[in-house]
Amino acid sequence: MHFRDSAQAERMYTVIIVKHKELAGFLYYQALQRNNIMAELHIYPKGGHGFGLINPTTPDRWLDRCRNWMIANGWLK
Repeated sequence: MHFRDSAQAERMYTVIIVKHKELAGFLYYQALQRNNIMAELHIYPKGGHGFGLINPTTPDRWLDRCRNWMIANGWLK
């Protein structure tokens, strides 16, 4: 990622949702961390490509995890 200034990087926030063994999501998360960009990574044991808002293999809802993260960081009430 390239930002013109540090203020741009400070405004960048990312939530990454991946299924187990998807290396690209983990590498992306590591790159964000190295560049001090806030990110949260959730790895589900099963999923399938593009499971969207609902992963039928778990009762957990990644959209709820995202909402909780946004609330915890003061971006959503």
